[in-house]
Amino acid sequence: MEDKKSDRCYVPSRIYNEWIKHRPIANAGVAVVNPKKEILILKRKKGSTKGKWELPSGGICMCELPKQAAIRELKEETGIEVKTQQLKELKTVTAFHPGDRTDIVITFLVETNKKVVRLSDEHYKPCWLPLQEYDTHDYPMHDATRKQIKAAYCYVFGDKISPSLKKEIC
Repeated sequence: MEDKKSDRCYVPSRIYNEWIKHRPIANAGVAVVNPKKEILILKRKKGSTKGKWELPSGGICMCELPKQAAIRELKEETGIEVKTQQLKELKTVTAFHPGDRTDIVITFLVETNKKVVRLSDEHYKPCWLPLQEYDTHDYPMHDATRKQIKAAYCYVFGDKISPSLKKEIC
C-alpha cells in the first residue's frame, strides 16, 4: 500500500495501517433538507450496504475536521456545494457492520434550494423523502440512517411537535 497523501496531511502507510485496524471509522454525514421539508436519501450501488438507502456520508480523513468532511462528501456524492456556516450539527450515531467494521457518524443538517443531484459512482438513485413520512416508508436502510432521519425530523418540526411526542421520538 502506498503512503496516504492529501492536501490536508501526510501519513506513512505503516502507521496508517496500524491505526485504521484498531479503531472505529469516523464518518461525517449530511441530512439535506429542501424547502418542501423533504430529505435527500441515496440508494447505494456497491459495498456492504449495496441496495440500501443512506444519507450522503463518508470517512473523515486524518487531519480533516468533521464539517470539512461533510462538505467534501456532500459535494463528491451529490454535486451540492455548501459553506461551513450552513451546517448545523445534528446527531452522532453508531453503525455496526457485523464482521466488517463499526462507523461513528457525525451528522449535520443543511437546508438547500438545490433540486438537481449529480450522483457519484457510489449511488445510483436519489430520492427526496417527505420528512413527515419518514417512519411510514419501508425503504431498506441501516438503523443508523433511520436515526439520522428521525433527528432531522425532530430538528425541522421541533416547535410543531407536542411535548409528549417530542419526548418519545426526539
